[in-house]
Amino acid sequence: MFKSNMFEKNLKTEPVLDQGSKIIIGSNKSIKGNSNQSQKVDINVLKARIQSKQNTENKKNIIIFVTTLLILGVLGVYFSV
Repeated sequence: MFKSNMFEKNLKTEPVLDQGSKIIIGSNKSIKGNSNQSQKVDINVLKARIQSKQNTENKKNIIIFVTTLLILGVLGVYFSV
């Protein structure tokens, strides 16, 4: 009884009206019963993804810092002359 009740939950359908006034029965859930199982995640993939994001942020920060120093240096030389 428990399995059939669970099976009925997955097959709930709702009628959808098409432009031609045809009734189409579409299911809103998949038939698979094991859809709630979690997939294994590789920690090395996550670390590599985070490291690549941090590298791009570090490059951007270094570029901003060097540009700021160059602008300050050019302004310092301009105003000293």
